[in-house]
Amino acid sequence: MMPTYKRKPLIVEAHQMTDGPRDQEMLADWCNGLLCGMRLPPAERFIRVSNSYEQEARLRDWIVKEADGNHYVYKDPYFELTHTLAHR
Repeated sequence: MMPTYKRKPLIVEAHQMTDGPRDQEMLADWCNGLLCGMRLPPAERFIRVSNSYEQEARLRDWIVKEADGNHYVYKDPYFELTHTLAHR
């Protein structure tokens, strides 16, 4: 039988990508990302997040600052499955 693992409880900071232009700019600044598609409607823009590889955060995706200090992109269904609100 293969071993199974449980995630350690960990509190992380996370923000969801919305279609608010101001929110998108603040989120890109927060994660040191690049807001792309400025000529597109806000709902079609994305934030390029770079760590050891590049990821793109699009509408409704979550950007999470993990314990290692890096930012990672999670699709909404996966984020909702693996995270709960700790506090506001």
